[in-house]
Amino acid sequence: MNSLSSLLVLVSGLLIFSGACYLVGTKRRPSVLAAYLVLLPLPVLISVCAGTRVLISSLTIIAASPNVSVTTADIAAAAADSLLSLFVALLVSAPTYFVLAIGLLLRTLRSPTDSATPIPTRSERPAPLLSSNGPVPATS
Repeated sequence: MNSLSSLLVLVSGLLIFSGACYLVGTKRRPSVLAAYLVLLPLPVLISVCAGTRVLISSLTIIAASPNVSVTTADIAAAAADSLLSLFVALLVSAPTYFVLAIGLLLRTLRSPTDSATPIPTRSERPAPLLSSNGPVPATS
């Protein structure tokens, strides 16, 4: 597993997890928690990009040197290394998913009176712009 991509996977996973814990702890609206789910696959995407880069460079080297014999053990080792990176990224992303899912479920099930910021409602009906006496002047 490439050390730079592993470091990026771990750092991004930790940052996303700490952000998710902060959002759940500060009792944000469910829409904020749902929008934060967009960042969840970032460690997996970093791992997939790193694995693809390693695969492309390996295949380029094999294609450039026709006298090199590649054994199935070499191919299996490269595939296992690539899948290990992806597995680590999934393990790093899993706790964040559970924190956000539980936080989103709790915020959604909470009654509207318990929400952090109440939604303002307008009880009076707006005056019509035209009346029988002519147009009503605009007021602020």
